[in-house]
Amino acid sequence: MRPRALASTAYPSLAERLEDIDWALRETEIRYRDLLDNQEDVILRCDSSGRVTFVNTSVCTTFAVTPAVILGTQFLPRVVSGHRPPALTPDTRLRRQRFSLELETAAGPRWFDFEEHVATAGSLDFETQLVGRDITEQHRQELELAEARDQAEAANRAKSRFLAAMSHEIRTPMNGILGMGTLLKDTEMSADQRTFVQAIDRSARTLLALIDEILDFSKIEAGKLDLEARTFNIEDCVQSVVELLAPKANEKGIELAWAIDPALPEMVLGDEMRVRQIVTNLVGNAVKFTETGGVLVTVGLKSHAGHHSPIADPVPNKSYDLRLAVSVADSGIGIKPEAIEMLFSEFEQGDPAVHRQHGGTGLGLAISRRLARAMDGDILVSSDAGHGSRFTATMTLQRVNHARPLRSPGADNDATHVLLAGLMPVAEAALRLTFDGAHVPVEAVAFEMADAALAAAAREGVPFTVVIMDGSVATAEAGHLLAAAKTLNPNVDVRGIVSFDAKRHQVYDRFKLAGFNGYLLRPVRPSSLLVQTLGGHFGRRVHRPAIDLKKLRSFGAHADERRRLRVLLAEDNEINALVARRMLEHSDCDVTHVGDGNQAVRLLTEPQAAAGVFDLVLMDMHMPVMDGLDATRCIRRHFSEHATVVGTRRAPYIVALTANAFAEDRQRCLDAGMDDYLAKPFERAEFDALIERLRRPD
Repeated sequence: MRPRALASTAYPSLAERLEDIDWALRETEIRYRDLLDNQEDVILRCDSSGRVTFVNTSVCTTFAVTPAVILGTQFLPRVVSGHRPPALTPDTRLRRQRFSLELETAAGPRWFDFEEHVATAGSLDFETQLVGRDITEQHRQELELAEARDQAEAANRAKSRFLAAMSHEIRTPMNGILGMGTLLKDTEMSADQRTFVQAIDRSARTLLALIDEILDFSKIEAGKLDLEARTFNIEDCVQSVVELLAPKANEKGIELAWAIDPALPEMVLGDEMRVRQIVTNLVGNAVKFTETGGVLVTVGLKSHAGHHSPIADPVPNKSYDLRLAVSVADSGIGIKPEAIEMLFSEFEQGDPAVHRQHGGTGLGLAISRRLARAMDGDILVSSDAGHGSRFTATMTLQRVNHARPLRSPGADNDATHVLLAGLMPVAEAALRLTFDGAHVPVEAVAFEMADAALAAAAREGVPFTVVIMDGSVATAEAGHLLAAAKTLNPNVDVRGIVSFDAKRHQVYDRFKLAGFNGYLLRPVRPSSLLVQTLGGHFGRRVHRPAIDLKKLRSFGAHADERRRLRVLLAEDNEINALVARRMLEHSDCDVTHVGDGNQAVRLLTEPQAAAGVFDLVLMDMHMPVMDGLDATRCIRRHFSEHATVVGTRRAPYIVALTANAFAEDRQRCLDAGMDDYLAKPFERAEFDALIERLRRPD
């Protein structure tokens, strides 16, 4: 403040006070002006008519103007791009707005983010203030990011198209290799030739598995993984995986066994194919990396403490969530602690030396973990290098309303007492888990200790009523042990059961003569085990509906046609056509082959075509002249429009036969009017199952 001269009195005069106020206002204005002029943002004030009443220095610098030129004018630089909304006025309720514009400046076009708001109101003149910040660099980065995103999405689409195309191109000849190998196995061959054919088959299937893993990973990476929700039997799902991999375990001379909690619901809701994929990967890896000992698979519920409880009583919650846990324990090479985290990284395996020995893409566990997490679960691993590993996959499935347990124990299970004598460790563990889950008392001893165990149990008043032993035991010794059990328990029909590998069950006749009541094939099915040991007291109830003779007569015009189906094969690849024809002929079918969709349509729709009555059409998707999808649409449209003309002829069952591996390809086939879908390379068992479905009564 300006120093005031000494006054003649102690109090300043009115003039002096006014002079002080004037100086104070000027100093405030100077500070305010300096503050605005030092801002990098452009700042303008305009009156109600849009005329500029104030600009800061940044406006003048940015647009190369002076205050004298623009004050009092409706100044607006040239807009290069963008749109400015209507200015705020005293009549509008809107008091603040934001917008972006690209303006012509002294440095060329620049982007500004503007904020406009009402600066004064009430009794003062209406004014708005416009503050603009230069966002050119930010805008450039956003454009670059958007462009990079578009390029990445385009590259991902191109990759998906490439993988789909390559999958199709690889699967087509792969179908020929596997199919011809299957046909060759039915011919007379020397031992060496059979070995060579088996090697070709294994190599082709390994290559196919690698292709499937890469396709799965690509789909997951692109965020296109869709989980289905269908009811399925979890016991059948796991059982199919164990039985599929059992031959490989037998070849290596290792055990493979499994157990499931009998109290689990019989039916669950979820994606069976993905659950099967996870279990197959975990069990397959365990078998691959185990050279001695064996692999034990347990299926139960994840306990509330977060630890897997293989056999536990399920407690359903209100939402019917089922926290399933599948544990796979092996006695294999184990994993070093520092390598465990690498297991779930894409294209990585724990030990490079092991990778070189066993091969693989390194994608299996990465895909399985992503699938488990997509089902609100995870895959956990514990391992001790050199002493085996345990992988536990948890998944959230849904209980099916009113689904009963897999098996409900009978009232007299307490009267059953099981002795496991001389079983291999993994098989023994699986059987013990199954009996524990069924609340059946069970003891396990070495074979040489079995006599003492039988005697001790009899003395305690709890004699053994079921004796299970390994088929490797000599028949005479096994018969002696069973006879001792019956002698110690004369009032009960003691059951003797023997466990075999699938290749050795023919020797059961000798055990039957020794007094045994039945046998179990390894890997033992938990359901078979309980039915064999407990009979009708514990098991699923099997409903056998009466045969409906009217329905039995409804399929086809003659009994002979039911036994020998007429099949139209539309396939342009000669090798694949030969494979399919031979497999169909093996299933007692009459086959007519055409090389494109147009010929298929003509055979099925032309009235004069004597060969126009077919039970089944196998339709390739990609063919010259007319592809399988268009051909199917034409066939469906014909039978729909000419239903009265066709009369007793009914539309054939159309099945897609294609190398396209994606789920969306299956959906395209179904949308076109096909009834089912077989992916190449196809198996003879798939053809046989398809034919049998058509031969069954409606």
